[in-house]
Order: sequence, then structure tokens, then C-alpha cells
Amino acid sequence: MNKGKDIVDELNALSAGANWPARQPAYQVPPGYFDQFPGRMLELIHNDDNISVGDELRTISPTVAALPRHTPHSLPEGYFETLQPVLPNVNQAPAAKGATVIPIRRKKPYLKLMTAAASICAVIAVSSLFVLRESNGNNLDAHLANISDQEIVDYLQSHADVFDRDAIFNTVSQVEALPLDAQDNNLNSEDLDQFIDNSSQSADAPHN
Repeated sequence: MNKGKDIVDELNALSAGANWPARQPAYQVPPGYFDQFPGRMLELIHNDDNISVGDELRTISPTVAALPRHTPHSLPEGYFETLQPVLPNVNQAPAAKGATVIPIRRKKPYLKLMTAAASICAVIAVSSLFVLRESNGNNLDAHLANISDQEIVDYLQSHADVFDRDAIFNTVSQVEALPLDAQDNNLNSEDLDQFIDNSSQSADAPHN
């Protein structure tokens, strides 16, 4: 069975205008090309060392090889000897500038100042309060000391009722009845408190 012929007949049946099979390429590899290829490459490499640049250039491009090889540009004699350097001498290090010192400003302790001021104000206020209280007490004592006993008696007689008047006179009579030494030296706070309580009880008792 010829598979190639069957495939060609099938392709022609599917598409008659495709002209199957396609035409063979016009280029063909000569017989033994791949067998001789490694040897030819080595031969070209060895021969390349013996070929000069001029010979290779004449082989590749004869027109370029025919151009003159003279350089059209030239420098005058002594050009580099008379050339002045443009860059500064790198061997000379520039003078070092002094480092700029930036002063560090200390922050003012505003909080401490405010706290101290508040403490001073508080001390002054408390001291003033005590001074005012003491001065008011002294003024009151001095004012009471200037009032005579007769003025006190007159005031009580004009503003007190009958029961208050009797209690006052009883108290005054009891105090006057005590000896002067007892009035001055033998009195203490407990005796005075007891005397005041007794006077109050006698004043509150009903009179017949």
C-alpha cells in the first residue's frame, strides 16, 4: 500500500485547486555537506589566522580597501607641551573652612516659673487672710474694751425683759459678793462654766 499516493489523492479530493503536493524548493543541500561541515569549519578557522586585515577587506569590499589610509587631521608640533591645564591642581587640597557652630538655645522653664508664681500668690493670700482675721479680732476687742460697764447696764435695762433683768442682777450680785482674791485668783474655766449653767437654770425657773 502506497501511503504517500493515498495522501496526495485525499488532498486533491479535498481541495482540487491547492495543487497538492507543493513544488519542491529550488535549493538543495549538496551530497555529503553535513558530513564535511566540521572539517571545513576547522579549516576556515586555521586559515583565518593567516589572512591579513587588508586581504580580508579587499575580499569583502574592494572599494573601501582602495580608499587612502592617511589621516586628514593633524596637530601642530609641540601642541601638548604648550597646553595649559584647565583643571585646578588636585594635589592642593582646598583650605578647610571652620565648622559653623549652631548655638543650642535652652528652653525657658515656663511651667516652673508659673508654678512658682502660683505658689507665691497662694502664700500671700493665706497670710493676708490670717492678718485680716487677727486685725478684725483685735479691733473688736479694742472696741468692746472702750465700752464702759455703765453703758452695758443701761443697754440691758432698756432692752431686756423682767426675767432677764432679774438674772443679770443676781449674777452681778453673786460676782460682787465674792472676795477680790477669789475673783482674781481662784477662778478657773470649769467654775465659770458651772456658774453660767446655774445662772441660766435660775433664769429659766418660774418666778412666783
